[in-house]
Amino acid sequence: MNCYQCDQDSVQRAAVALCHQCLAGLCSEHAVATPREVTMVVPLGRVVALPISEREFLCHVCKQALEQPRRVA
Repeated sequence: MNCYQCDQDSVQRAAVALCHQCLAGLCSEHAVATPREVTMVVPLGRVVALPISEREFLCHVCKQALEQPRRVA
């Protein structure tokens, strides 16, 4: 599989990861590794964060989309 972004620029580069959101193939140049909190639900429906985060890969487009300010209407 080739990197989606490189392919858009007419460059052939092997993908080393998939975007966690859109599943596009990403090369090491276009993959952004970010920590992702792992949670569990405990009694009374409370959500608790575990001490060790997981790693997820995102493309630049999805990373920007997830980081945009959220407005409540």
